[in-house]
Amino acid sequence: MFEAEMAEAKLRSLADANNWEELQDEFDVLEASAEFVASGRDFKLFTYSVGFFVYIIQNEIPACRFLLRRMPNDMKTDEKIAFFDKLTAALSSWDTHTFLEEAEKFGAADPTLSRLLHTCVEHVRSTTVQCIEKLYTNIKVEKVESLLCVHEDRLVSLAGERGWTKKDGVFVLPSTSQGNHTHTDRTAAASASLDSITKSILNIVS
Repeated sequence: MFEAEMAEAKLRSLADANNWEELQDEFDVLEASAEFVASGRDFKLFTYSVGFFVYIIQNEIPACRFLLRRMPNDMKTDEKIAFFDKLTAALSSWDTHTFLEEAEKFGAADPTLSRLLHTCVEHVRSTTVQCIEKLYTNIKVEKVESLLCVHEDRLVSLAGERGWTKKDGVFVLPSTSQGNHTHTDRTAAASASLDSITKSILNIVS
């Protein structure tokens, strides 16, 4: 017999353990079940929120779009779903500045969702940094500030951690940065999404 409380507890447990692959699998199976379709609105909102965030963490941005499309119409009027729509639109072109600005505005009272949102924010920043290092030997400081949407003190700290040096308003990246990052994405969709991210950053910075 389906128990929403038990299903929710399992989602929370997997999220707390950073077990992203199993969390995504659990969400996919749960969403497709007849019991989920018949469940209450609050449980659905929580579950859809978890699914949305874990897709971002897994670099499966197209899956976010499809998730929004297949949600029941009565769910799409909720402010959380409208927020997800804005985030998806930004990530579709890897507009990290808009994504990060919108994410800062969203206050998730639920501790699991708050933590997942924070993980998404840090994941987007980390992925962007990796793509910058893959593409460039030098890049204007103002461009990095815009892409990562961070204050100067944090940017200086990040640059130091990555071995970047600052000269005349430009970050110079160590030669070992380029081509030094490999990604083990679990699906072809995630891999294609990462390629798209790299191309988007190239267009933004150029």
